[in-house]
Amino acid sequence: MIERRFLVALLSVFVLGSFYFVAYAETSGSIAVNITYTNGDRADYWPISIKIYQDTNATPYREISSITGNPFNILSLPLGHQYKVEVYANDMHAAVRYVDLEQLQQNLDVSIPLSGGMRVNVLYNDKATPVENATVEIKSDVNKTWATGTTDAKGQTLRSWISPTIDQSDYYVANVKIGKTLSYSHSPVFLLPGIAQEITVVTPWPSIVNSLVTVKLYNNQSSTIQPLAGTLVVNLLDSDGNLVSQSPVDAKGEAYFYNLKVGDYVFHVIDLKNNSKWSDSSVTIDGTKLNFSMVRNQNTVIVPAPSAPKSTAINCNCVAFRLDNIQDYWLDSVQTGILDTFKQKDADLTLGIISNAFGNDSKLTNSIKNQINSDNRLIDIGINGWSFEDFTSYDESYQALLLEQSKNKISSVLGATSTIFVPPYGKVNQDTFPAMQDNGINYVSSISDVTVPAAFSGKIQNIPATVFTGYYHLENGTLQYMTNDMIMSQIKTSMQSHGFAVVTLNFQDYALANNTIKINSPDSSQTEKLGALIDMIRTAGFQIVKISEINNQTGNSYAINNQTSNSSAIPSWVKYGAQSWSQNNVSNSEFLKTMQSMIKQNIVKSVTPNAELKILPNWLKYDAMWWSSGLISGQEFVNTVEYLIKIHAIN
Repeated sequence: MIERRFLVALLSVFVLGSFYFVAYAETSGSIAVNITYTNGDRADYWPISIKIYQDTNATPYREISSITGNPFNILSLPLGHQYKVEVYANDMHAAVRYVDLEQLQQNLDVSIPLSGGMRVNVLYNDKATPVENATVEIKSDVNKTWATGTTDAKGQTLRSWISPTIDQSDYYVANVKIGKTLSYSHSPVFLLPGIAQEITVVTPWPSIVNSLVTVKLYNNQSSTIQPLAGTLVVNLLDSDGNLVSQSPVDAKGEAYFYNLKVGDYVFHVIDLKNNSKWSDSSVTIDGTKLNFSMVRNQNTVIVPAPSAPKSTAINCNCVAFRLDNIQDYWLDSVQTGILDTFKQKDADLTLGIISNAFGNDSKLTNSIKNQINSDNRLIDIGINGWSFEDFTSYDESYQALLLEQSKNKISSVLGATSTIFVPPYGKVNQDTFPAMQDNGINYVSSISDVTVPAAFSGKIQNIPATVFTGYYHLENGTLQYMTNDMIMSQIKTSMQSHGFAVVTLNFQDYALANNTIKINSPDSSQTEKLGALIDMIRTAGFQIVKISEINNQTGNSYAINNQTSNSSAIPSWVKYGAQSWSQNNVSNSEFLKTMQSMIKQNIVKSVTPNAELKILPNWLKYDAMWWSSGLISGQEFVNTVEYLIKIHAIN
């Protein structure tokens, strides 16, 4: 009897629970929002936010700061109400629609205006001279950054396609920055839909500070120094530590500079009697202040030789390329074009695959399979999420399930085993690492350094992205393209900080564009630039590897040729010449004479030792600067020069 009553009670609970679930489900519905541009194309979802108002309420019923797809489902909305749906793109008002929610799911089509193309032209206060190498940020009126760029020699940024300002209250702000301290904001900036526009920003700074800049030295706060002639010198260094100018200190304790560009500098005072640092001071020169004072250090500091790069746990002298967001059909000709570039260059590449969006596109999968199954396997496979979800939103067991599904999908499609996790949005948490270990995944490659818990030390290796060629941040919408010289500078910095470099690629950056729309056709200029970057990396003495090989590489330099040069004892005049050239104190033609002397004295090998050198790539200055600063060896510099002569880059 007791058992029968228990069964009746249990059945009652089940029935009541089922009734409650059905009743709740029938009182809540969802709106599937499908967003298109006015030309009918599906809209990019990354910059879009939504506000939902219920009935006549002025306060939003719900706010969605960033939608995760298009179409996008707005869930759990009570039935029997009218909803106003406001759509924003890049924080700008884009559209408003109304829907009476009477069904469990209703569709809502929303049309928003085409993006406008904004290119910023930055000028000095003469309204004619362009500002080069300035950082320009395009922000919304709520201070969120939507585009970032660096001005070229014409003072122009790359063009950014972002939402127009169709509402009278909407506008953008263009922030211009030189160095760390000089900043100028220009607003309001308005943008029309569907067309390319030029935005001119005239800064308050002069192109050249042509007034005399005076530095006065004091022994203490009130006592001016009276140095012996020639014993003190003031070096003017730029923000990168490069020597810009030098002035001796006269009998009045003063040094003088003129015709300086606006920017951040360091006054570095040296006592030549014992090569000690007398004092230094960081300053900003913009023409508003012309007189600077410096007080002597109380303690004598001997100026050290440039320090070697700090020691790292990994020191493989190697570079890995990582191509993220691999998925079916979307720009698949561009994706395979990048794969072909690496195949032609016989260079390794690591792919980050979105597993649930992969496997049905035969063109893409066959291209990857062919390289995986080749004798010289150049491809490594990483998991870029199951559906590019934020893993930190889930517990350990669900993260493990997502990784297991992804690993099985990749294995079934490609016949390959993945041991690399490329976290979507760059996010991991403490539950991620046991989930990785459960699935035999040994490498995490995020967009920044992550701390691997001590319990997984030696089992999971952190190999973060350290270099970005055209980095597009999915969370804040920042987009910036970089020249190969800038990328090489990042790689050298990464070698010092990490002992390796991981270069991330976004295949969208290698597609042709028709106004606002990316076309499924590779941009040959971009793929050629990528091929040239691969050559530059090898020329600089770095090996290109897969991410899973980084921890297995030795610390030895990659041999770029088989010639043996007499560079074990490179004369000091060679290093001095390289340093002077890197600081623009000697011309290209003068340094070419130095290189010809190196050939004649068998310091550098050349098959045409008597040929007159006339052409010299300017980016070699980076290697000259790194050698003179102790960041690379003389042998590495000589190897680079020999290789450039061999391929006729120096001729």
